[in-house]
Amino acid sequence: MNSATILPNNVTAYLDILNNNRHRQLLLLTGSQDWTALQANTLIEQQLGRRCVLSRNKTLLDANWPEHNHQILGQEYQVGVYDGFQGISPDKLAALAGTITSGGILILIQPELTQLNTFIDPEFQTFQSAEIKSNTVSYFNQRFSFQLDKQSCIKLDQKIGWQLPEIIAYTPNKHDFTQQNLCIEAIVKTSLGRANRPLLITADRGRGKSSALGLASAALIKHNNKVIISATQRRSVESAFKHLASITKLEYKVGDNTLANLHFIAPDKLINEVHKTDVVFIDEAAALPVPILQKILKLYPRVIFATTIYGYEGTGRGFTLRFMPYLNKHYKNCQKTLLNEPIRFAKNDPLENTVNKLLCLEADCAKNLKNITNHIKIKEVSQEELSKNENLLNQIFGLLVLAHYQTTVNDLRHLLDGNQIKIFISVSENTVIAATLIAIEGQLTEPLISQILQGTRRPKGHLLAQSIAQLNHCDHFLKNKIARIIRIAVHPELTRNNFGSQLIKYIESHLRTQVSAIGASFGGYASLINFWQNLDYQTIKIGFKKDKVSGEYALMVLKPLLPTSKVFVKKLKQQFEHQLPLYLIHSFSAIDPKVVIQLFQSFSNNHVVSLEHDLIDIKRYLSSQLSLAQITPNLWRVIWENIQFMRKCDPLTQELIIRVILQNQSNKIIQNTMAIKGKKQLSLDIKDSISEFINKVVLTIKK
Repeated sequence: MNSATILPNNVTAYLDILNNNRHRQLLLLTGSQDWTALQANTLIEQQLGRRCVLSRNKTLLDANWPEHNHQILGQEYQVGVYDGFQGISPDKLAALAGTITSGGILILIQPELTQLNTFIDPEFQTFQSAEIKSNTVSYFNQRFSFQLDKQSCIKLDQKIGWQLPEIIAYTPNKHDFTQQNLCIEAIVKTSLGRANRPLLITADRGRGKSSALGLASAALIKHNNKVIISATQRRSVESAFKHLASITKLEYKVGDNTLANLHFIAPDKLINEVHKTDVVFIDEAAALPVPILQKILKLYPRVIFATTIYGYEGTGRGFTLRFMPYLNKHYKNCQKTLLNEPIRFAKNDPLENTVNKLLCLEADCAKNLKNITNHIKIKEVSQEELSKNENLLNQIFGLLVLAHYQTTVNDLRHLLDGNQIKIFISVSENTVIAATLIAIEGQLTEPLISQILQGTRRPKGHLLAQSIAQLNHCDHFLKNKIARIIRIAVHPELTRNNFGSQLIKYIESHLRTQVSAIGASFGGYASLINFWQNLDYQTIKIGFKKDKVSGEYALMVLKPLLPTSKVFVKKLKQQFEHQLPLYLIHSFSAIDPKVVIQLFQSFSNNHVVSLEHDLIDIKRYLSSQLSLAQITPNLWRVIWENIQFMRKCDPLTQELIIRVILQNQSNKIIQNTMAIKGKKQLSLDIKDSISEFINKVVLTIKK
């Protein structure tokens, strides 16, 4: 099998039946890298239709390796090729599989499956942390190899040759648009009907959910209805715009945010500004936190929520469990519709079934657990155990998907291959009811620590340790081990039973002799802050940018586990308390008051800040280690307490400092008023002005 393959008659016949059945299939191509590339090129040339080849290997025809998944999604291909020698990125593989049309094939190139067990592929390093010893094997690849061997797909191996699964030819039903037409009718009815009667559409991938939104928009044109469509990713709604364009015959350019009566607005803008519209479509609603969906309902009287149940678009399985109880309680007349008839291919599609199994796209947690309260066992499970226990893996991953609205398919590989990842679960009679994913960070070498403190390096895998070091310019948590809680998930049927708190306390006890402190970062809802405060975690930071999806600021909390870390955590807490009141005037003027009240619950009365401390942080800004926003409170205090030095400064310095720090004017207003051209020039002028003022203060202190 060393020459290029000409398709045997039985393979050609199989593909003809596949096409007639309106199904898609995986073709697993295994062997050496050179041989598989040769076979893939021949197979590509023998297949008709559009193709997409994901590889960095330029010997493969049309090879490309897009940086972002949205460059793949929204397309349609008859043939897809994924080069496993470049490493398995689950997000990319799932996205490519979703683009394959009826009768098409996805060619997956891999080493021989026995070699895949020990194959450390290029993508493996993506899931490793800097200066932490890498795993010696890829547990993701070991599981992937085992699952591939079990799949019923076309196989072409360098040693064995062709292997074909059974296939039964039948006369498939013609495209059945009954469900989709009923869905469009329901959308139009909700859009024109009485207020506060939302519609919820749930569907698997490829069921025509997004296209139904576009077709409904077209139907609403004759009623002069304005429609806003929103989603976490603009590319998610591309199908809606394309179908609207096909009906209206209007010219449409990919990426346009307005076409006819349909307008795209991002979720954060949708909730922070009230827009005039007749109806709001939320596509991939499961990718948004429930509080955001609730706010949308309060702001807009007619809302249609559409979401994928499984898949790469977002976390869909937990959506109904978290959101449906709210809808049922507050919107008794809420309507629901389900799309389970495939549009792009026929039912029971082999490729869909295979990819779902390979990438745990149907991972789910147990159901009907409301009576579980006793006999709970908490334990740590290893990545190796997960790779060999499919039931346990699916339960844990399914639970983690439920708990977080931005879980991606890549998180599956991080779960299995991330180094220094610890997994703790709460179990009742072999049923996982809670799970936590922990990353161990820190213990870095002196050269890297120095670069981090200087702001010249941001090594991978040490998010918490680096963030803390940036806050206080201290190397304690870079030198010592620190634990970061990546995810914590409690089964939605069992919330408010303290299972989450019990699990965290167990982890703290288990790690007490291994790490100096433990922390987490999360979207700042008041209820979540309360959860961590009750466990004695101290808030040490609020992010300056709102999450574009949730519209919330990220909070960071920390708790010392060793006595030597208590003083450092105390200083970080005090620093946060010192800064927050002035941050509220500047960077956090729009933060939810409920969050502020909750933060104040843990505040102490000690708010003395030394001039020396403030000057150190300001100098870090002047040397570009910190942003202006980070040191605004420090500046405010130093300026206000040394206001007499303002008279000795240049007039430009005086005006800029007053406008920027004391009056908190926007950059746009300052630029227009002072005729400063460009943001870069403004930044330079601000830095020069602050430098002049601080130098006068420092010179006086030295005298």
